[in-house]
Amino acid sequence: MKNQNDWWEYLAHSQQGAERENHRYYAREAVGNKNGRTIYRYFYTAQEYQAYKNDAEKKQRKADWDSKQTDIRREKVKMDAERYRKQRREATKADIAKQKKHMDVARKRKATQASIADQKKQMDSKRIARELSTDRKRWDTEARAAQVKKDAEAYRTSRVAEQVKKDARAYRKKNRNKLKRQMDQARTRKSIAKQKTEMDRKRTQTSIRREKIKMDAKRYRAQRRAEKKKNRDFLKRVMDNTRGRKSYQPKKV
Repeated sequence: MKNQNDWWEYLAHSQQGAERENHRYYAREAVGNKNGRTIYRYFYTAQEYQAYKNDAEKKQRKADWDSKQTDIRREKVKMDAERYRKQRREATKADIAKQKKHMDVARKRKATQASIADQKKQMDSKRIARELSTDRKRWDTEARAAQVKKDAEAYRTSRVAEQVKKDARAYRKKNRNKLKRQMDQARTRKSIAKQKTEMDRKRTQTSIRREKIKMDAKRYRAQRRAEKKKNRDFLKRVMDNTRGRKSYQPKKV
């Protein structure tokens, strides 16, 4: 500081826009509130105030522009969000409708299947009842038929047994002599067969002995012929040897 006056001027002007004592200000602008008191900014020259106004206008325009851009972005975000929510609502509505349709189809199919199952069950019950009734009737008929057949068979068996016994007694009584004759004839045939067998055996033995004698005689004759031939051959060789000698001279007759 060059002098004391500069010091005081520095103190007086150290705070820009502060109120200066014993000074007349050109203009002031309210900038806030503190402890219930309004805070002002003081301008002591027209240039300073005009510069503040211009700067304030720029800041305001900038703030308005920023606010407008923010509003535009917010509106765009809001529109996008609304569009997204609308699309989500439509997609959800379509999904709900599709699910409802599937559920309705499934419910209808289930109801149809249940109805078909009930009808099938009823038809099966009726068919089983009819078959059971038919089977009972058939079983009753078969049981009665079997009992009648059994009774008839027992009756026939008893009647046949009685008749057989009666016929057997009558047959034995009536044909006793016939049976005796048959037995005698059987014994006679047996004896004849035995005798015939014995005679055939003897005849066979006799025939065998005769055949043996014939074979022995034939063998003997063959042996005799062989011996005679052998003797003839011997005599012929002797004669041939004799004729072959140089000293041989045939007898003159």
